Amino acid sequence: MTDGTTLCPHCATRFRISAAQLTAHEGMVRCGYCHEAFDARTHYLPDQPSPPLNLPIDNGGIEATQA
Repeated sequence: MTDGTTLCPHCATRFRISAAQLTAHEGMVRCGYCHEAFDARTHYLPDQPSPPLNLPIDNGGIEATQA
């Protein structure tokens, strides 16, 4: 597993979690918000790559022409 996010099933708080944290204590973590313990592996959301941005290209005000 890689780094990602986990979701507290008690209060729905999401927080970042590392692969090392997921393997320690058999995945058991304590929510920093509601302080309830849960198995982060069952509520794990892997990081998704960001989609490419489709930004307009600044052509410096020069009009494009076809040859």
